[in-house]
Amino acid sequence: MKMSYSFKLKSHPNKLLKEHLQEVAEIAIDIYRKGNVLFEKTDIDYEKLVKILCLTHDLGKATNFFQDFRLYDKPLDNELLGNHAALSSLFTYTLAEKFLENQNIDQNYRKVLPFILFQIVRRHHTNLRNFEDEVPKNEAQSFSSELIKKQLTSIKDSYSDEFKELINFIAEEIDTNLDDQELLAKI
Repeated sequence: MKMSYSFKLKSHPNKLLKEHLQEVAEIAIDIYRKGNVLFEKTDIDYEKLVKILCLTHDLGKATNFFQDFRLYDKPLDNELLGNHAALSSLFTYTLAEKFLENQNIDQNYRKVLPFILFQIVRRHHTNLRNFEDEVPKNEAQSFSSELIKKQLTSIKDSYSDEFKELINFIAEEIDTNLDDQELLAKI
């Protein structure tokens, strides 16, 4: 029996985060199923990878920094704490890696696909770049371990129950066992 949960986290001022993630996933899956995107024929479950990509692309918005600063214009000492793309891309990478570990696919795909999804989410508000240009100094700031730890702590301290429900929802969508605490520890 599923528990009912009242979601409060928002992706946009008038949109719940869970609704936004679901809507993006539904649109992307529809495009995928229509065959508008070509993938190499392999045993890879691309549809589930598309779901992972879409259902995680804004998970970094689950921090109180994003909720307060980006949605309600509350000041932050460090505006990078309100940035969601870096943290979201780490969630995407970790979930894709977890999903692919039990897939019967070539080891090279298992290594490169999480990285590709990571890059897409990392750049989903900017332009994709050549991989050779990927770590300019200003980009490295958004991935500082101190910054990521503060963002993860804010999720644990402020939105732990709701984040757990989001992870459970994603786990159901991709038919994979996920644990929110394990996920947070791997980042």
